[in-house]
Amino acid sequence: MKQFPLHPMLVHFPIACWGLSTMLDISSIVGNVEIFKMLAMYLNGFALIFLLPVLLAGALELKFENWDDVKAVSVLEKHVVLVLTASILYGSSFYWRLKFSSEGNYCSPSLYLSIIGFMVLMIGAHYGGTLVYRYGIGQRKNSN
Repeated sequence: MKQFPLHPMLVHFPIACWGLSTMLDISSIVGNVEIFKMLAMYLNGFALIFLLPVLLAGALELKFENWDDVKAVSVLEKHVVLVLTASILYGSSFYWRLKFSSEGNYCSPSLYLSIIGFMVLMIGAHYGGTLVYRYGIGQRKNSN
């Protein structure tokens, strides 16, 4: 795990699925296409399934890093809080669809949760990128 971190390899799957899910949600409203609603729900569910390995890999890889830089720790905290918040928003959107959506009846709260979740996720992803490209997390040769 030290030489080949899993978190950066796996994290793209939920981000891509959630991003596409949100775009399909918006497209389904604009174009009134029922299949987009169904695909959005499945992509959201797939992202939620993939989320556990991503979070576990990220948590396990934390121990291999040197966290002497206080600013990097602050960025990490923001990254974690924002990504977990986005996960909760997308999970709520998925639950709302399963529980309250019936065929032909689209749940607008699930759409709003998805859109807000995407915005929060993008900010959290920005902080993740900042950890790598500004602070060198995951790139240091002197990692413990």
